Amino acid sequence: MHIRNRQDLGAFLQKLREREAITQSDVASACGVTLQFVSKIERGDSLIPVNKIRKYAKAIGIGSLQLFELRDQVRSSEDKAEFMKGGAR
Repeated sequence: MHIRNRQDLGAFLQKLREREAITQSDVASACGVTLQFVSKIERGDSLIPVNKIRKYAKAIGIGSLQLFELRDQVRSSEDKAEFMKGGAR
């Protein structure tokens, strides 16, 4: 799966979580965040905070480095798009 934006990342994380038969509530508990926040991540409305990446990755069964790289890829892509629109100075 090619990750281009927050929605792609969220969908990818949801698939990983579901593949492991883990609930959003399980992820929220493991990360110390709300169920609603996990839902926002999977919808692509939010990115995982840097300080939660290790716990989130462990909760869904992937390496934290892989998750960090995916998150940064999305953030970099969004920053570039914003810059090209003239929003970032």
